[in-house]
Amino acid sequence: MKTITPILIACLLLALPMKAQWTRTLTGQTALIDQVSVVSDSIIWIKDLNGDRFSITVNGGRTWTTKNFPVGISIPGITSSLSAVSNQVAFVILSTDTPTNTRGVYKTTDGGVTWSRQTTAFNSPLSFPDQVYFWNANEGLCIGDGISTANGILEMYTTTNGGAQWNPVPAANMPVTGSTDSSINTQGYIQVKGDTVYVLSDNSGNIYKSVNNGVNWSVIHSPSNGIFASFDFKDVNHGLVTSSDSLTNISTVYATTNGGVNWNMTYSSPLITVIKYIPSAGNYLLTKTPGLSYTSDGVSFINHPSFTNIYLNAINYTPSGKIFIGGLSYMYSSTNFTGNIGTAVPSVLVNDATIVGYRIYSLSGKLLISAESPGGMKLQDIKQTMNKGIYIMNAKLSNGQYQYFKFIVQ
Repeated sequence: MKTITPILIACLLLALPMKAQWTRTLTGQTALIDQVSVVSDSIIWIKDLNGDRFSITVNGGRTWTTKNFPVGISIPGITSSLSAVSNQVAFVILSTDTPTNTRGVYKTTDGGVTWSRQTTAFNSPLSFPDQVYFWNANEGLCIGDGISTANGILEMYTTTNGGAQWNPVPAANMPVTGSTDSSINTQGYIQVKGDTVYVLSDNSGNIYKSVNNGVNWSVIHSPSNGIFASFDFKDVNHGLVTSSDSLTNISTVYATTNGGVNWNMTYSSPLITVIKYIPSAGNYLLTKTPGLSYTSDGVSFINHPSFTNIYLNAINYTPSGKIFIGGLSYMYSSTNFTGNIGTAVPSVLVNDATIVGYRIYSLSGKLLISAESPGGMKLQDIKQTMNKGIYIMNAKLSNGQYQYFKFIVQ
């Protein structure tokens, strides 16, 4: 007869490897996480490639609350760029029309319960919105593909009132690029450093640059072909950009030391998804499918041994320098990027919590059970059905929160 341990024993928390520097936490996302929007050390919003839901943490990634986007703006590859400014206010891009919604920028002011389209941007039937970014609750920028073969420039708008009014960037403030440019609605094609913004074109390799929050723009010509590309700049002179072969899934990295005047090939690798320079680490991180590499100088690259077989995408960091990387359903976080991967056990599930969905894993991370329980279940009831052992559960609670914890069946 099984003896049911009421809840996980506190000493299990102490049994976790103390040398682990990366914390791995299940989030409620179901695919590769492609957007990580950092508001503060505590508040972060994320979404995955499926585009049907988003998750929010208000405690620095220990636990995540997941909500669904409304049906009309939850389309894979179409529900894209995400930018949050608080735990209640965020913006998301819908890149094309759906049967019920019009492409454009959508805003929530109630933590994602409702989303409203902002009506003064992307009103051409040729518009293809790609990116949205907000520095604070008022100042923002949104970017779409070029819609005119006459000037070829990206379609851009700025706002100073939270998107109540979006103002098109005048053609006079844009560079002459010599091409009709477009971008991609993933996080690897935009980088923001204070007031400076960089945007990569996916068909010309042009990198648009603004040093005043998107008001005026210049162009940097890069060797990127824009395919599965990414880039970032360490400072005004030093940067990296990738160019990829869609047949071989091999990425080539080019480095500049003079602000993009000249570029030199420095590295070749399986497909690189995102490049991000982390100031607190003094290194660029490069996520791959699969893997993670890092470099301090853009010339010598090191493969991280703990991420060899792990698929990764979006990267961001908090004001205090903590790094967050999106994986397949997991978020990886660390203040020491060279460390090993540990397993997060953020909290103990209270005895009377109502579980409406759950995934149970072995200690090695193998998925054993995935189930929904719309009527609600207690942890004790689930444990009654299981063999003796120690397990990890990612539980969706009736309040919408996800909790990730160990438990014992004896």
